Amino acid sequence: MKIAIVEDEIIIAKTIEVYLKNIGYQVLFIANSVEKAMDNLSTNKPDLLLLDIKLNGKATGIDLAQIINETYQIPFIFITANGDASTIEAAKKVLPLTFLLKPFTQNDLFTCIEIGMNNYQVAQQKKGDTFNYLLIKSGKKYTKINFENISMIESKHIYLEIHLANGNREKTRGTISGFLAKLPPMLFLQLSRSHIINLQQIETIKEKSLIINGIELSIPTKKIKDELLSKLG
Repeated sequence: MKIAIVEDEIIIAKTIEVYLKNIGYQVLFIANSVEKAMDNLSTNKPDLLLLDIKLNGKATGIDLAQIINETYQIPFIFITANGDASTIEAAKKVLPLTFLLKPFTQNDLFTCIEIGMNNYQVAQQKKGDTFNYLLIKSGKKYTKINFENISMIESKHIYLEIHLANGNREKTRGTISGFLAKLPPMLFLQLSRSHIINLQQIETIKEKSLIINGIELSIPTKKIKDELLSKLG
């Protein structure tokens, strides 16, 4: 997941950068003012912004948040040393995911991002907004995976193994039914109790099996095969 940092204190910005890299995120850019953040946003779009409320220059992080909401629709988390009521009330009006008060630890940052991004995806799905990707949590990191790059999902007890088209695999906790609910139904099919497949990644369909990304899987019933052929047709 690509994260941008907008923070005017260089030591804090660098500390956040180290924290994010330790967790497993990519730092897209660091800016210390609204103007520099806007310059970067014109060519680089992060998945999340960590945004200090007080920045260099007259414009504040709240001013930047208004621009982000109107132009870029990128989720952001406010970072602030001022937890007073007036600051929080002013910041709430631009709808941040949440607030992170300085000073904070790496674990505080991870927890804040995890809860914030989860709530963001749930809220967007309830609004009916569509995504072409998922954020997959594995340990202390999130990986952004486009639907088209998933060949299949395999259940392994309490874990799910996500097979990617390039041969790599990602592991995350979850259930087949829970994961299926996050996927577009026209692109994916639950083949069995243990497998979800990407219909576009199927290479060959045989009488009682199919091959997807070089792996042969059984087609358990005629009903499943009929549904499979119907979706492909």
